[in-house]
Amino acid sequence: MMRSIFAAIAVFATAATVQAEVIREVSVNSMADNNIFATSEASSDYLTEVSTYIANAFGGQGYDTRLFYQGTGYLFANATERSFTTQEVGIAHIRNLGKGRNALYAGASFLTRIDRTDYDVYDHAGMRAFLNAKVYVQSKTMLRVGYHLATRNYWNLDASSYADHYLFGQITHFLPSRTTLRGDLSYSYKTHFADEGQVVLGAQLAQSLTPSTGVSLRFQRRFNTLSPAQDVLFGGLSLDEDILVDRYDYSGSEYTVRLAQQLPRGASLVVHGGYETQTYDDQVALDGNGAPLSDLAIRLDRITYGQIGLELPLVDRLELGLDYRIDSSESTDAYYHYDGRRSLSLNLGLRF
Repeated sequence: MMRSIFAAIAVFATAATVQAEVIREVSVNSMADNNIFATSEASSDYLTEVSTYIANAFGGQGYDTRLFYQGTGYLFANATERSFTTQEVGIAHIRNLGKGRNALYAGASFLTRIDRTDYDVYDHAGMRAFLNAKVYVQSKTMLRVGYHLATRNYWNLDASSYADHYLFGQITHFLPSRTTLRGDLSYSYKTHFADEGQVVLGAQLAQSLTPSTGVSLRFQRRFNTLSPAQDVLFGGLSLDEDILVDRYDYSGSEYTVRLAQQLPRGASLVVHGGYETQTYDDQVALDGNGAPLSDLAIRLDRITYGQIGLELPLVDRLELGLDYRIDSSESTDAYYHYDGRRSLSLNLGLRF
């Protein structure tokens, strides 16, 4: 299977040599966080993310294809043993359907993650694939449907290797009042040492206030259709959703609001915030000594956050990004209860 896909990629690359465009992007994101692992222990750290993206892009009448490689390193200043790298190589394809705005999106990639020895339990290889379609059923109504597949093989923790299937549908309607209404539904199914299933329902309202200002409100409800299994828990990092942070572990609701403002010189300002409840049905909350609560209450996290971000083009192909975020978690589990978390990040992106 892998050999045939790599062969197909090689054929595309050979066929596209004449009209190919090479895209090169480099980004550096540096973040200071006073609670980098989002726990009651509040360990502060500086995290630098260095990423390189190289693509061979080519197209023709009604289609565009891109062969790409992306490598990223996550470097911790204090918790140096938590540093790791990811590598990904793949293909993405976009094709117009007919003469209108309908389109088909498809792609596949292979990826790896390599950690330092103390945390090599994270090490894995995997594959991602997707097939999405965008169809205008009416001039003001757009329908999106799609299927995503993700697999992971953890080299040092076989029991947590899995395949994750994700199906979604989304309908968007554009009103003359510059109002956008959107509803979405997704179902995901994860197969590993025990099967898990989850449904997510969402509704969103977006309104253009001025030609350069927009606001949106969103509600999302997540619930499990198959009970989550007792995963191996090591605590911690949410940079890469895997055995440590699994969306199947919890159900709950989320409310978000977002305000976007276009500024002079191509800059933009985005302010957003939200509130989310996460109920871990199969996880009993623990007290500060690590013992179950006397009433055997389940873990319930109530997370509140706010964030402001600024994107500013500096010179041709060089962009600066600034983000400041505050959040807190009111949890029935003492380890996941924290307040006053602050993070500030600076991002520089260069395309050449």
